[in-house]
Amino acid sequence: MTGPTLRDQIQFAYEGGLTWRFHTCPGLRINTNAAHQHGVAMMCYWLSGGAPRSELLMAALTHDAAEQVVGDVPAPTKQYLGAEQLDGLEEDARRAYGLAYCLTDDEKRRLALADALDGLLYCSTELTLGNRRFTMIGSRWVGWIIDGHKKTATAHEWAVAEAVLEIWLEAENGAPPRRFDLG
Repeated sequence: MTGPTLRDQIQFAYEGGLTWRFHTCPGLRINTNAAHQHGVAMMCYWLSGGAPRSELLMAALTHDAAEQVVGDVPAPTKQYLGAEQLDGLEEDARRAYGLAYCLTDDEKRRLALADALDGLLYCSTELTLGNRRFTMIGSRWVGWIIDGHKKTATAHEWAVAEAVLEIWLEAENGAPPRRFDLG
């Protein structure tokens, strides 16, 4: 059996961005994998001090593409069932479609932190828009970021994480969204 054609690989990569995230908690805005993966790539850029390797950026831009096959399984379900099998299934799909990238251990850690930070930013936006349902989800992200990354993050990475945590705290405390002036 031969692998996917170039056409299949392109369609798989594109359609991976169309999968909806947070489908078990109604959001005011739909969060697609395309929007999320863009956010993760931007976080990787900042976490890498503005100089990420292309492999890290590509991994960020495609890390959830396989969710079109397995779905965006909610974190509580992953925790209950164990994420190993699901992660293996997603990795197999990415590898089959030419979207598996060789990352260093530091890049894998950075990608995981970027993924969590983008999730928290989405929750912050929902909370700022008045969707209180995301208070609990955002709080879980905060715990995971602090418990899972504070000890392993570099000083620069933690400064980036603290900036995102500050955005969350502002949203949680009801601060109005900031407007940006280019002048």
